[in-house]
Amino acid sequence: MKVTAILTEVNPERVLDVAFDVGKDKLNSVFEIGQQRHEDEFGNRSGAIRRELKGYMEQARAKGFETLRVLCEPSGGYEKTLVKIAHQLGCRTAYVGGEVSHKFRVVVYGEPGKTDTRDARPLLAAATHGKLLTIRELPPEYELLREINGEYDWNSKQRVMVRCEISGLLVRLFPDMPMGNDFLYEPGGMAMAREYGWNPRQIVAAGLAHLTACLKTANVRLRDHTIERIWEAAGQSVQLHDGGPAADYVAERLQRCYEHFERLDRDRLALRVRLEEVYRKLRETDPWLPTAVDGVIKLYMLARIIAETGPLSDFRSIQQLYRFAGLNLCERKSGKYQGKTKISRKGRVALRRVLARAVLPLVRKGGLYGEWYHTPDGETKKGKGMSALMRKFLKMILGWYKSGREFDLKRVFISAGDYAAQAA
Repeated sequence: MKVTAILTEVNPERVLDVAFDVGKDKLNSVFEIGQQRHEDEFGNRSGAIRRELKGYMEQARAKGFETLRVLCEPSGGYEKTLVKIAHQLGCRTAYVGGEVSHKFRVVVYGEPGKTDTRDARPLLAAATHGKLLTIRELPPEYELLREINGEYDWNSKQRVMVRCEISGLLVRLFPDMPMGNDFLYEPGGMAMAREYGWNPRQIVAAGLAHLTACLKTANVRLRDHTIERIWEAAGQSVQLHDGGPAADYVAERLQRCYEHFERLDRDRLALRVRLEEVYRKLRETDPWLPTAVDGVIKLYMLARIIAETGPLSDFRSIQQLYRFAGLNLCERKSGKYQGKTKISRKGRVALRRVLARAVLPLVRKGGLYGEWYHTPDGETKKGKGMSALMRKFLKMILGWYKSGREFDLKRVFISAGDYAAQAA
């Protein structure tokens, strides 16, 4: 028989939980004092929030409570005003995860139906069982780093969208284009876009000599054979267009897409520089933060990871950091049934995205994880392998920080006990 001690929750500081269902325009609140349940509804505006919270605090003190604990779900930013004012008034705050809220709604009401007036009560039930998430207030430098990384993410998504649009337009305008997608964004491809808009009719009209001069100016090392292939393909594609204004308009649109892409590229480089500058300042106050190592991680990528984790000193263990990132393992077993063990994906999406970007170069042959990732028969471990490496990389970052030492390649693939034995 297994016996486990049950820790009874004690409320020595007499904190009153007030749960809020947060909407864009209004808030629904509920709290319980003794045998009475108090429910309210008011606008999601700073003046109304401040007034109502002060009123709740007066009621709480009249009943012997010392302060409030404001409970809410993360609601796409609409809860930020409530949390900020609660902190200003000296209240405590906590999040209840959306999945926990949904499960406790079934417990409280016996069915999963939801309305604005019903959604707050399950948060109180979650609080009694300790199923709460800490609302972290990041130091100003970390908050700035996260804001810059958010714009970097947005920039990356825009670049993907523009590249997709360029590819779609090029298929319509120059279907026989013989070069791969990489060439489109190399100096030669960018020159073709500026000079001709990749319009085969304009390429043919200007002549082979003009095409050669354009491409050689952009890239002196470009082979003559490549230029001849583009010229021949332009001659074939030009027969597919009647020379009307539609093709010219597509070429103009393609040029605008390239200009947009170039602006995004310049902004992306500027954001990398800004990320590195802020991260260097952080390392001045916390020298234990990791630094760039050739073949492992670049400085701007380290800055992006720390932007999403926040201060690593906030995490007591790697399991806590796994849960924050959504990389903790979830098992599914019941009787003889053995389900697949997968990562939860319930944590910070942006952190998992950055980790995937950081690990991807390391799984190439010759990379840090290349030997493990590539099997002897030439296959790769793909999905589960990438998830495992993201966990390992995150653990390496935390251990690197906690140790306060420089990066040691020997520690990557050896346990702490074996490493200590070899050092002895």
